[in-house]
Amino acid sequence: MAEHPPTAPHSKSSAESSAESHPGSRPDERPTDRSDEPQHAAETATGEDDIDLGELRVSQNRLVRALWFGLGLLMTALGFIGAFLPVMPTTVFMLLAAFFFARSSPRFYRWLLTHPQFGQLIRDWRAGRGLTLRAKLTAVSLIVVTTGSSTLFFVPSLFGKLALVAVGVGVSVYLVTRPTKPA
Repeated sequence: MAEHPPTAPHSKSSAESSAESHPGSRPDERPTDRSDEPQHAAETATGEDDIDLGELRVSQNRLVRALWFGLGLLMTALGFIGAFLPVMPTTVFMLLAAFFFARSSPRFYRWLLTHPQFGQLIRDWRAGRGLTLRAKLTAVSLIVVTTGSSTLFFVPSLFGKLALVAVGVGVSVYLVTRPTKPA
C-alpha cells in the first residue's frame, strides 16, 4: 500500500477550500449561478437568443452600484408607466434602464434585454440598427406635445422655457439623425 506524503496540518486542498467557500456543495462542484457577481465587458450570454452582454461594466464600488441599480429601477418603472400613458415616452426610459443595469446588475440587464416587449428595441439600439420610422415619429411627436404644453402652461420663467425647448429640439434632432430600421 502506497503512503501519501504528510501535509502541513493547516494546508487544504483546493477542493476542500472550494467546499468551505461554498457551503452545502460537494468539493468537486461549484455553484453555476453567479448572476450577482460583477462581470466584465468580454462576457457573452449563451442561450436561445444569444444576448450580447458586452456592455456590462459593473462597478466594483458597492455604493455606486447601488446608485446605478436604483436609477435602473426608477427608469424601468417610468418606462412601464410610459407604455400605458400616451404622453410619456417608453423607449428613452428603457434605454436608460439598460445603461444603469449594465453598470449594476447583470441579472436585471439580461432580464431587460430578453424582455418580450422591450428587449428587441434595446438590442437593436445597442447594435446601431436604430429605431423604426414609427418609433421615431411617435417619440418626436410626444416630445413636441409635451415640450409645447410644458412651455405654454407649466414653466413660468423665460430661461426655463428656452432650456426646455432646446432640450426638446436637441433630442428630436438626435433621434431623427439615427439610423432608421425597417419595420
